[in-house]
Amino acid sequence: MTLADGLSLFANDEGRDWKRTLELEERGQKMVELAEQFLDCPDVAGQQFAHRLLIDIKAWKGMCMRERMVNAVQNPPAFVWAAFYGAVIGKTDVTKIKAISRANLQGRAGAREMLSSHPG
Repeated sequence: MTLADGLSLFANDEGRDWKRTLELEERGQKMVELAEQFLDCPDVAGQQFAHRLLIDIKAWKGMCMRERMVNAVQNPPAFVWAAFYGAVIGKTDVTKIKAISRANLQGRAGAREMLSSHPG
């Protein structure tokens, strides 16, 4: 089975996990729209949207394992907004990842390791 085969199988399942994935993608697009609208001066509702999105992404990524979500909940909404905003305005994948990494967010394991092996 190839990666494309797996994706096709997963997409055709239409189960709870696929629906959750699609919902997160839609909310991610909404986050991009909010970042483009408010730039680096979001209102409270925008910050709360970003914070909730981060927590829900962590829940999805950890398959709802609460112990994997604890750190994400501790992030101040303004920090989460700044990280997402930096990723939205980043010009390359590396600058987008660095925006999240440098925001000093809790619960974003992996980004630092990815960056340390990349020359950009």
